[in-house]
Amino acid sequence: MYICVGVTRRVSADSVRSVRLTPANRPVLHVGDEVTCSASGNPTPRLTLSPVPPAGESAAGRRGGKVWTMVAVPVEWTDNVQTVSCVAVNYLNGTRHRVNVTISFNVTGPSAQHATFDCIAH
Repeated sequence: MYICVGVTRRVSADSVRSVRLTPANRPVLHVGDEVTCSASGNPTPRLTLSPVPPAGESAAGRRGGKVWTMVAVPVEWTDNVQTVSCVAVNYLNGTRHRVNVTISFNVTGPSAQHATFDCIAH
């Protein structure tokens, strides 16, 4: 005799949550500093960070159940107030969920930690 036992695995689903755009509360960033957006949700949200620098470092990935994307502040943004937005989007039961987070900051030249010096011995 066989007994069938049904096992139901419940997978929780939710909309986009925990959207963060960092660094927050820093009025001045330097060329080379990183601006990072991260978010979580189930299904995993898609992230868009904008504007994308014309030619700069960028990366994206997944870590600890969160997705993230990062850009390095390019020299083209120097001496301007820059506004960066992060948009996280996922679809749950046919409904689109969207969260937008925005930060603004001034951009100055490279910080001392990014500076390079040429030394000439006489």
